[in-house]
Amino acid sequence: MGAKSRSRSSHRDPYSSSSLTAAGGRGSRGALLAGASLIALAALGAPGAASACSGLPQTISTVSGPIFSTGGSITVLGSGIVNGAPTGVLASLCSVSTLTNSGSIFGGVGASTGRPGGVGVSNSQTITTLSNSGTISGGSGGSSAPGGVGVSNASGAKIGSLFNKAGGTIKGARAARAAGAPQWPQAARAAQAAWACRTPA
Repeated sequence: MGAKSRSRSSHRDPYSSSSLTAAGGRGSRGALLAGASLIALAALGAPGAASACSGLPQTISTVSGPIFSTGGSITVLGSGIVNGAPTGVLASLCSVSTLTNSGSIFGGVGASTGRPGGVGVSNSQTITTLSNSGTISGGSGGSSAPGGVGVSNASGAKIGSLFNKAGGTIKGARAARAAGAPQWPQAARAAQAAWACRTPA
């Protein structure tokens, strides 16, 4: 592939659970083989496998997020689904040259934990081009917690060009309805009826 990976502490993937050094600080043959496997998986777009800022492109079918940016392109196929845990695509350490979504990128659901919904695409670096013809959606919040946004751009971050093509959807999510609470149309009608029947002061 020609791409070289540098493991500097400032660019280390904080979410990676893999280790190439055995206990006691001595590298094992198995660990080195595991490292080679990670590089191979990165070329196939396996989530969390790509070395940080290696520039390797990632092509995604159906996986659990987050998909970590490597400085290269990220392509979600038309049949692809990224289920955020809690974030779908995360550009925190490295930028993204082009993010192309023809499938679905979802933020994680807060469920019954009371946590906010996850973000579809979270950017704190630079996404040069974001092109969407599928769905990018935040996850619904749990137990009345707020829902996540479709695309989050942190202070100082940049999205150079954003194309939401015909049929494409970028949306946030609502808070999950608490148990026993009326659904929104019912709540709106109840509030309207209460206002209409109020007693003048």
